[in-house]
Amino acid sequence: MSQIPMIIDIQPILNNVHTVVKKGLNDIIYEFTCSHLTKEIEKYKNEMEYYKRQLELLQKTNEKENISLNIQEIVTQNVNTCDIENSLTQNELNSKNVCMNYNKTTTYVEEEEEEEEEEEEEEEEEEEEEEEEKQEEKQEEKQEEEEEEEEEEEEKQEEEEEEEEEEEEEEEEEEEEEEEEEEEEEEEEEEEEEEEKQEEEEEVETETEYENKNEDEDEEVFEIEIEDITYFTTNEENGPIYKVDEDGEPGNQIGYLKDGEPFFY
Repeated sequence: MSQIPMIIDIQPILNNVHTVVKKGLNDIIYEFTCSHLTKEIEKYKNEMEYYKRQLELLQKTNEKENISLNIQEIVTQNVNTCDIENSLTQNELNSKNVCMNYNKTTTYVEEEEEEEEEEEEEEEEEEEEEEEEKQEEKQEEKQEEEEEEEEEEEEKQEEEEEEEEEEEEEEEEEEEEEEEEEEEEEEEEEEEEEEEKQEEEEEVETETEYENKNEDEDEEVFEIEIEDITYFTTNEENGPIYKVDEDGEPGNQIGYLKDGEPFFY
């Protein structure tokens, strides 16, 4: 008989592996996100420093000319325009107050457009990153589900294999038992046949002896008297002694003669 294989529960081991893998992925995502945000912060800091220097430079230039800038945004239906009112507030120039209006230069417009484009691009990048993260999470979840399904299928397959092995072992045991029973039955039949054969041989021998005995009796039968009782014998000196039956014929042997002396059973 084959031994039943030992069943080992691998579910705790798989759970530990799953936890370690998930923790490692979370650490990688965390480090990547921190690195990306740090780079973005540095980028915005550099841009802020750049615009701050430009503003300080512009302010210094205007202070030298004794000009203060008042910027007023005028919003129309289709066009956004800005008037820059330059007024002399600190010192008089040629005993007059001069008010200067400037249109917003093309450089500032381009810078603002570039800033807007950069902001839009950054927003798009952030959205793309969020979508990528969501897709990665979905893929991870899908992968985890697939792994769980595979584990369940493997467990189910192992259970089926164990059941098949048990069934095979049971069938083998039943076959062995049937073979043993058949062997025992065959042995019993052989013993019975031998016993019957022996009985038949004994019966044949008994019949042969009985026939020989009857033949002997038929051949020579003598009447003898012992103590005034009549018996039959085949030899007056050495032979069997038979009693007389109801019909006056020799019956069962009840003794024998030895040298003419009777001996009874």
